Amino acid sequence: MACDYERRRHTRADLDVYLEEVFFCGRQLGRTMDISESGVRYLTGLTTPVRAGEEVFLELPLPDHPEPLRVLGRVVGEMKRALFRTTSVVFTSMTQADAARVRDFVARRAAA
Repeated sequence: MACDYERRRHTRADLDVYLEEVFFCGRQLGRTMDISESGVRYLTGLTTPVRAGEEVFLELPLPDHPEPLRVLGRVVGEMKRALFRTTSVVFTSMTQADAARVRDFVARRAAA
């Protein structure tokens, strides 16, 4: 069964960094899996409440950039795995500079 994440139209790049997620009723750390111009997929613990459709604020570093990305997104998919929950977020608001940084990062990874 395809999920929203698999229907992304943008190229994805592997990204393995910690992120901080702030949502309606709390905050937590997660670990990214990949990123595209339109969103990010990451792992969190199983104790994370299901938040499909909720807005989240994410802060995550990109390699070779001193400042982390700070983006607003909407949870479009969650899947429970053995020890983790996989969360897919579509970006809904980010600065033009952050969008350019993501495009550049994905393009460099795709070319490698």
